[in-house]
Amino acid sequence: MKYIKYAMVLLAFVYWLVPVYLRAFPGWLNSGIYNSIPLFYLLCNFRRVQCLLNGIKKKYLWISFSFWVVALIWSLCAIVYNNTDDYSYFMKIFTAFRWMYISMFLLLLAENTLRNKSILEIFSIFYSGAIAVCVFFTVLTLLFPDMRENYILLLNKTDRPSLLEDEMYITRFSVGGFAGFNQTILASIAGILSYYLISRKIYIGFPLLLVSLLGNLFYGRIGIILSLVAIVVLMMKTLKFNTIAWQVGGIVIAFFFLYVVLGFFDNPMFDAWKLWLMQPIEGFIQGLQYGQITFGSSGDKLVYGMYFMPDDSTILLGDGRYENVDGSYYMNTDAGYMRIILYFGVIGAFLIYGSYLALTAFALHNLRGNKVCRYLIMALVICFFVAEYKGDAYPIFFGIVMVLGLCGNGREVSVCRR
Repeated sequence: MKYIKYAMVLLAFVYWLVPVYLRAFPGWLNSGIYNSIPLFYLLCNFRRVQCLLNGIKKKYLWISFSFWVVALIWSLCAIVYNNTDDYSYFMKIFTAFRWMYISMFLLLLAENTLRNKSILEIFSIFYSGAIAVCVFFTVLTLLFPDMRENYILLLNKTDRPSLLEDEMYITRFSVGGFAGFNQTILASIAGILSYYLISRKIYIGFPLLLVSLLGNLFYGRIGIILSLVAIVVLMMKTLKFNTIAWQVGGIVIAFFFLYVVLGFFDNPMFDAWKLWLMQPIEGFIQGLQYGQITFGSSGDKLVYGMYFMPDDSTILLGDGRYENVDGSYYMNTDAGYMRIILYFGVIGAFLIYGSYLALTAFALHNLRGNKVCRYLIMALVICFFVAEYKGDAYPIFFGIVMVLGLCGNGREVSVCRR
């Protein structure tokens, strides 16, 4: 019976980390289910929510929330000032709050399962396990293309359907449909949490780490950079050299084995994926031969095409636009720093980033007795600002840092368990 309970909690993590909107239900019902169930659960378990909040210092949490509220107000001011009626970024800001209460909901679901683990260990197992489920689903749809086509028919909508037809993006498909930048961020966070499990001598963390890195290879190359940066930071801060060498060697051997296995598949889809994966490295090497710095077509587009200098009023106040009328990116840039400044200027950017940094201060303040977790926060801050260079998946980071703050105060077990 307990294994059924574990499976249900794992599936809940999968659904609320990677939403699955079914064609059988109208869009409003899909959104209602996704957003309302966590709030209803938190209300029904208000005593357990209080238990999570008791005994932790909340000063910086309130500061973070204040920055976030002012950012919402400032976004409305940008809309009114520029007379645009573009409320898409207003909803983007609200998503940060949604990730926080969904993460709290998932934490409560997880904390009453594995009794012999600490609350953060349990959350890390289910979070990384959920991403592993998504990665294995991607592998199945690659091996069985008919399964992929039939599954798409079940979905209400799939973001960027045209990209799913591109051979180079053949791996960018998972349980929620198109899997791109957001999913590679989730995989990177799963990798960080998996490494935390390894540091706690919970060795299921090692295969979970490898699967998370494979998810980075599937869903977005920026995720590999984030994961490697985070893992290097954690290794250097928490391990001795011999242990680092052993773990790095294990990762290299595992991926060499994967490369050899993929070589046995005579499949043009895998060839296209490998071409996409190696494009930045090959572009960089070829560029050096001609005395140039290049990162492949998509990398050059980001570095040289997505960043430009807006006029003074835009830098200060923004244009109040996040999307064009046709739903495409405003000014044809999807770079995170550019999109936030184009929408409501450096003032708005300061409010959003200030809110996140205050939230990390909340987590750090409650993790004083846990050195490894403090380094987790350091890695997440670095990943946050590196990821912003590529895109704007920052709401996801709000959720995981909120969890770390709630798991603070040296809690080895949840005080809320009945």
